[in-house]
Amino acid sequence: MSRRPPHNFVAILEDADESIDSSSKEKLCEQLYDGVLLNNKKKASIYWVDKESNKNCFMLLARGLSICWGENNDYWEWIAFQETSDMEVEVAVLRKVCWLQVTGKFRTIALAPMTKYEIAFVVKLRDPNDQWDSPVTFTVTLPNGKKEECFKSLRREPQPRWEHIAICEFVMSPENVGELTFALNERGPYWKSGLVIKGVSFRPVRDPHETLGI
Repeated sequence: MSRRPPHNFVAILEDADESIDSSSKEKLCEQLYDGVLLNNKKKASIYWVDKESNKNCFMLLARGLSICWGENNDYWEWIAFQETSDMEVEVAVLRKVCWLQVTGKFRTIALAPMTKYEIAFVVKLRDPNDQWDSPVTFTVTLPNGKKEECFKSLRREPQPRWEHIAICEFVMSPENVGELTFALNERGPYWKSGLVIKGVSFRPVRDPHETLGI
């Protein structure tokens, strides 16, 4: 792939607290492939460029989400996670809740135009016990007003890697420029624990038959 700066990268990098080496196109692209922490003081999100498609990707980190009871140490714990050798973020670890609710919003203007994106919760489960038998409700409201809902189980065997729980796909068309909102809800009667939330990712769908593109 010919290395070239991606769509709207200058405006995106205005929120980067770390220094960006733009002395050459090659150095700039390598840094964007590795990922850049945005709003570093709040550790709200990571921006990177998919090397294969040269399209923008984002992850809203746990600190950038609204987690019900998230600041109460009786229910949630925040721990440091080494994302890369020079990037540390915080993840949210569920101690115990009966009512699980996580919400967030994202401005789509920075996404690559006319590209299909996947939205996914990035999580781990430390203890796949019976507390997680009930499906979790995920909802997404797109800027064009369309609302999508799906039901998925979070019960999985403990994994060393992060799991991407896909909840929606959408095309970054002109009517989807604006604010997108999403939510995770589970209000079962049992106390739940062991869920680790890293964030919510926005990545282009890799489909060899996809005709959409810049």
